[in-house]
Amino acid sequence: MSADNGIYILHTLDNEYRVAYLAAIDNMYWNRILRKFGHQITNKGGFTHCTVHKTQEEALKMSALLYEDIVQREGDPMFVEYGIQILAHPDVDFNSLPTHDEYMKINDDDRIMHDM
Repeated sequence: MSADNGIYILHTLDNEYRVAYLAAIDNMYWNRILRKFGHQITNKGGFTHCTVHKTQEEALKMSALLYEDIVQREGDPMFVEYGIQILAHPDVDFNSLPTHDEYMKINDDDRIMHDM
């Protein structure tokens, strides 16, 4: 089983921390126009409806609870393949990012033009 699943803490502008258990985290870094992965997030990914924590400590506590819950429920720590990871993007305004679905739609025209 390899789905790049883990518990991710997204740190963004104004010291906002969002915690989510996600798979295929690399989709947040896919640049559809250039057709390659980058270092900057391009969309909200699975963090759209997450609670905002104001400190890293709060986010880490929530992540630890989530980890324990998943391992207990599934009976195998491999369901959290990458453990707890911090995605540090302190200069990114989360609210200005499109959702993953919005990102996939708004870039269709740009991608088609780029391919011509």
